[in-house]
Amino acid sequence: MASHIEGTVLVTKRLTKSSFRREIIDAWNGACAYCGCQPEKVTLDHVIPKAKGGTTDRANLVPACAGCNVSKNHCDVWAWYHAQPFFCADRAARIRQWHAPG
Repeated sequence: MASHIEGTVLVTKRLTKSSFRREIIDAWNGACAYCGCQPEKVTLDHVIPKAKGGTTDRANLVPACAGCNVSKNHCDVWAWYHAQPFFCADRAARIRQWHAPG
């Protein structure tokens, strides 16, 4: 019996990137992982900043409002987050779980 591939579809890089972003944002119900607000425009933040060796993969990306993303910048996520007036132990636990390998 000969092998064959059926039902394949070429997916553009743009669509793949959009789908990747949407999956992360949807997993957090559109809320900022840090402050919990529901911004109109959600950004993705590297939990471990790229400048400090962080990777652009699902486990290292969380949705963030522009204010949190800009404020955190290249700071250590936990030092920065614990200093914020909106710090929430439940959200911190969720970020740690999301970021945990495997």
